[in-house]
Amino acid sequence: MIGILGKNRLDFFDILVLISCEGFIFTYFDPNFLALKTITAGGDTGSHYYTSVFLKEVLLPQGKIMGWMNANYAGYPLFYHYFPLPFLMMALLAYLIPMQIAFKLITVLGTVLTPIFLYISFRLAKVPKPIPVIASVASLAFLFNEKNSMWGGNIPSTLAGEFSFSLSFSLFCLLLGTFYKGIKEKKLLILNGIIIALMVFSHGYTFVLFGLLLPFFLIHRDWPYRFAYVTCAIILGVSLVAFWLFTFFANLPWVTPYRLKWIFGSAWEIFPPVLIPFFVLGVFGVIVGLKNEFVRIYGYLLLVSILGYFISYDLGLADIRFLTFAQFTLTICASFSFYSI
Repeated sequence: MIGILGKNRLDFFDILVLISCEGFIFTYFDPNFLALKTITAGGDTGSHYYTSVFLKEVLLPQGKIMGWMNANYAGYPLFYHYFPLPFLMMALLAYLIPMQIAFKLITVLGTVLTPIFLYISFRLAKVPKPIPVIASVASLAFLFNEKNSMWGGNIPSTLAGEFSFSLSFSLFCLLLGTFYKGIKEKKLLILNGIIIALMVFSHGYTFVLFGLLLPFFLIHRDWPYRFAYVTCAIILGVSLVAFWLFTFFANLPWVTPYRLKWIFGSAWEIFPPVLIPFFVLGVFGVIVGLKNEFVRIYGYLLLVSILGYFISYDLGLADIRFLTFAQFTLTICASFSFYSI
């Protein structure tokens, strides 16, 4: 993945900052505990363990990734209505190492990859230094925000069982950069299709938000080409997971819509104290960097995230999923304030 940065290679300072970010994350996810043959508990996480075991021991030997599992609810169709990628990675990795360890490593993978993918994304967009590494550092504030444990993306939500969303979220961060570079320089079409497929195969909310973001890429004098690029990338991505995605949609009539209007206990849930300085800098960053198209993408992303929050109930979706995108976007936009120096 680093290879697509081309001539803009990593320098020592970038490497040092990224290693520091990862080191900070692993002060929380102690490698000694990750390597133990124990099962993660907390929220829904523990109940997901048997899902990965069933996939490895029952479905994969039959050449399947979807099937009927009798463990809960007097049986239910496994992976017809949920996202298989993290569990498939766990099952495959468990052929090499114990499942308990494979399970834990994949559950934290999205968190570990987010600062790295964010950095690569910014570098691909040719955002001037040191903004890319500052964005990676800023992502830690979002990841370690403890004011919610159900919205997705942050560490408490991931540990509560939302690791599929976490992995998809990290891929979404990467896709913003690869897609921007690809559509601007007329390259990376296949790579973008693959990332879209992986993102969809991991969680659907990121794909919904990416769909809301696509009109921004089409507002350009070269819109006929961009429309063709967007169409081909989406078709390729959807085609790669069509065997699962079409089954998912075909079974929607038997699915209860997860309409959720979150009741906030306090305003601190929306404006966590740890993120307020980043929010203030984020507004400033969007203003001072507005001439840069990639900055405008993040500004547009903030708007559609807020829009998604207000229209989500009518779409049968959980509104708080979109607020987590808004919080993340505004936090990362703080890095753009360095355009002023």
